[in-house]
Amino acid sequence: MHAEANVVWTKSGPTIEISEGGAVATATGSGMDGWQSAVCDAPFCTMKDQGRYYVEIEWLAGEKLMAGIAGPKFDPTQGKPGEMATRSSPDGWAYSAWSDGRLYQANRPVDWAGHETGAAVGDRIGLLLDLSRGTLSLRINDVWHGDMITEGEGLHGPWHWSVDLFKESGDKPGSSVRLRNLPAPSDPGIERRLRDAAKQGDAAAIESLLAAGAQ
Repeated sequence: MHAEANVVWTKSGPTIEISEGGAVATATGSGMDGWQSAVCDAPFCTMKDQGRYYVEIEWLAGEKLMAGIAGPKFDPTQGKPGEMATRSSPDGWAYSAWSDGRLYQANRPVDWAGHETGAAVGDRIGLLLDLSRGTLSLRINDVWHGDMITEGEGLHGPWHWSVDLFKESGDKPGSSVRLRNLPAPSDPGIERRLRDAAKQGDAAAIESLLAAGAQ
């Protein structure tokens, strides 16, 4: 398990306001509406070692939100508003929390087992990046929804946490989120295999999985 003492938004598009010591990012628009990103870059969170990394992104306001991970080639300060989003970059993955729950890379939607799972304002969106397994898993308000990126899809570090925020034209509030670093919960894959082992009455498998989850 890897956990930084603190994680904050360190880099963002020009119309995203960073507040509360870096914990909160808010799309302000300022006449330049569109998707833009905030990322947690070095030195606070560069995820490259084999291990498990977890954050929760609390959705504070706004109608649209995407959350995920970005690679070192992605720079939210460069390009047009729509190009400053993780979902538009080949060097990032973004979960569409506000609509169909799909995962996006380079503006292409990728279905996954729980892709119809969305979130809403007030929800806590948990992301578990496991570089040992090569997976990115989704947890909403303490409920696991599965692996969005599965083993074998070439998920190698370094990565940074990222959100795509949107500001509608007019008086509607822009997307706003708070980032929290927490200890990684038990592996959702292990939880699933534990349930299967319990149904089959496989005591040896249960013991092995419990030992793995404690590491």
